[in-house]
Amino acid sequence: MTIVEMLERNAGILPEKTAIIFGNSKISNRELHERSKTLANFLISTGLRKGDRVGLALQKTPEVITAFLGIACAGGIVFPVDYHQTHENIEYLLKQTGPTMM
Repeated sequence: MTIVEMLERNAGILPEKTAIIFGNSKISNRELHERSKTLANFLISTGLRKGDRVGLALQKTPEVITAFLGIACAGGIVFPVDYHQTHENIEYLLKQTGPTMM
């Protein structure tokens, strides 16, 4: 079972169960699925194709999980970019990975 299949299964059988707790906020399986699919549809509409590499540089928040899952739902390959790294290290990473999107 892929992570996308698990996301869809959990949204289907346990839609109101909490998927993410961050501070005082909670996101249900249904909300996480909806947000991820919305992002996936947007990425596809802007040209993302299955197998395209997408760099992800976000702080550790629920949005990074949604972004990761949205990219996966769209068929993209996610790779993290640590924005705390030096400019040279980030530039090297981007040259090596050749992202279609960031």
